[in-house]
Formats: sequence, structure tokens, C-alpha cells
Amino acid sequence: MKRVLKSNVNCRSILRGESRLWLEMIYRNLGGRPKIRNPYFVKCKRDIPADVFSSQLSKPAIRAVISLTSRRSIVMMFTILVGFGDAKVQKYFSCRLKGNRSGMAKVIVNKDKNFVLHYKYKQGKFVVEFDFGVWNASGYPLHT
Repeated sequence: MKRVLKSNVNCRSILRGESRLWLEMIYRNLGGRPKIRNPYFVKCKRDIPADVFSSQLSKPAIRAVISLTSRRSIVMMFTILVGFGDAKVQKYFSCRLKGNRSGMAKVIVNKDKNFVLHYKYKQGKFVVEFDFGVWNASGYPLHT
């Protein structure tokens, strides 16, 4: 046990694996049904110890937030974090819907609808929030 406690942890490999989980969460939630209260909006949560984030800051914080307003910046960020190519990362931001809901679901990012990554220190939760849109098989948008 002493050996384990004295060893160095490779944060890059942990962040790479964690980022892949975030991409999978984003992809999985695109196929879900719109919620009644806030349709076409997704909030994915993940428990991550506060020590991982607090060691990177000089003074304690309540919340760390990254808000992105362009799809290209999101793809670039995940390309760096995960180590995949642009094309593979972009596949996680759109999903084909099958069955009676046939069509396409895509992440929407613009100045009005931001893609937000934030960490809540008190709760120890990492949260990804984004809006998405759904287009039917004819290309007609079903979202607002």
C-alpha cells in the first residue's frame, strides 16, 4: 500500500479515458426522448473527486466553467483530450434515429445555445450541458 501511495499518477491517461466516457454520454443522450420541462436539452453528470480539480488551482473555487459557442472548438477540444481524429469525434455529436422516430439528432452549438462543461466542487460532480436538435427523415426540424 505504501508503494501505491508514493507512486505518481498519470493524469493524462485518466483524463483521456474520462473524456471518452463524456463523448459516449453525449452520443447516448442524443437518442433520448425530449423532456417535458426543458425539451432538447441534455445535462450529463459524472462523479469525479474534487482533489483532481483542486490540485490544478491555486485557491479553492466553488465552480469551474468552460462555455463554448462553436462546434469547431468543441471538436478541437475533444480531439486533443481523447486523441481521436476530427471525423471520429464529430460522429459522437450526431445520431441516426430509427423506427417510428426515424431521422437525425445533432448537437446544436451557437451564441444562444452554448456547450457547457463545468465542475461543482461541493457536490464533486462534472456536468456536461448542451442543446440538441432533431430532424425527421424529410429534413424538417422537430425542435425549436
